[in-house]
Amino acid sequence: MEKFDLDNILKIVSLDNELELNRASELQLKLRVMAKKNPELSIQRTHLRELIKKYEANYWDDINEITGRQIALSDIAEEIAQNERIFLTARKELIRSELKKLNLNQQDLGILLGHTKSYMSELLNGVRTLSMIDIISIHKLLNVELKFLIPTFLNDEKRAMLNQNFKKLKRSNLTINKKGLELEAI
Repeated sequence: MEKFDLDNILKIVSLDNELELNRASELQLKLRVMAKKNPELSIQRTHLRELIKKYEANYWDDINEITGRQIALSDIAEEIAQNERIFLTARKELIRSELKKLNLNQQDLGILLGHTKSYMSELLNGVRTLSMIDIISIHKLLNVELKFLIPTFLNDEKRAMLNQNFKKLKRSNLTINKKGLELEAI
């Protein structure tokens, strides 16, 4: 997801897979709304739209060339992106709820963390990645459990590497849970 942090968007030269396409699409929609308050975000939004068009022209343009595998990968990517969106929305609502209990708002949190109003909005909307110090500060200030602040999704490359490295361990008393990528004693 860091590739799609607001600071990195203009550095992206192409989308490389379906998950990136889904993430770019999600972010482009968020930026459409946010650009109304901050017109400078239109540049990143336009860049994302161009990347999306280019990717779709390369991989989805010819209906006769679309394979079942391509559709399956698209479905998986869509599910991952949806889970990320659900996590970010839940995190944002939890933070807002905890702020409300303290009679504070998002702008107040921005002041506490040393961020501008627009930067704080970008953080809570998932357009920028919360730094570890911001996460810890929110955890301490609002007493929010870390598991609700830190996304625990692994990208496909990292999952594959962990699976491959697990096989190198050659431990007959352990297995790896495919869905959660957790080690289990057998």
